[in-house]
Amino acid sequence: MVGQVEESLGIQQAMVSQQLARLRLDGLVSGRREGRLIYYSVAHPHTTSLLHFLFAMFPGTHDN
Repeated sequence: MVGQVEESLGIQQAMVSQQLARLRLDGLVSGRREGRLIYYSVAHPHTTSLLHFLFAMFPGTHDN
């Protein structure tokens, strides 16, 4: 949810929403709406692989 991303990154909701919209347009994330909430997930397995690679290259820069 945008609120969780906003809190984790420490940036404003409008910026998070803009970035998620761009990622959705590029097919990197997908969204599932439930009422007023939208749940986002990684849309392509290659994106997940890339994220794991980047996290391995830069240890200590993420919480999960």
